[in-house]
Amino acid sequence: MSTGVVVVLVAVLVALAVGGVLRARSGRVRAVRPRAGDGPASRAGTDDAAAADGLAPLLRAAGVPDGDGPVLLHFSADWCGPCARVRPLVADLAGELPRLRHAEVDVAAHDRLAARFSVLSLPTVVVLDGALTPRWRVSGVPRRDELAAELRPLGGS
Repeated sequence: MSTGVVVVLVAVLVALAVGGVLRARSGRVRAVRPRAGDGPASRAGTDDAAAADGLAPLLRAAGVPDGDGPVLLHFSADWCGPCARVRPLVADLAGELPRLRHAEVDVAAHDRLAARFSVLSLPTVVVLDGALTPRWRVSGVPRRDELAAELRPLGGS
């Protein structure tokens, strides 16, 4: 076998492995690892602390209603086909969980908010608790039952 054939075969195998991992993770609810400054001790669960951190104004600008319940951010774009499948799912959850605050965030119009949550693919759903601490995220179309199961303990119902 020539070196070129071996290189092509290795590249194909690596691409298949990466594709398999990405497909397995797509739509799965994953816990967000805390970053420095994201914990309740730094925010003390107050709107003033969140505003000082710069997140509350970004959320308000993106259309997230004021309140104290969990926040579900659906990052999307006009050109994103799978993003349209998330809209009815989020609307359904919002109807079921009355304290859930949510907004669809256009990444082009709210690039600072998208950067804040390191949105690298669409659709991406980020769940914040009532203190605006990131708790969960989903890349791809979320599985409704998994997402609802994570929202309920945060006080969404």
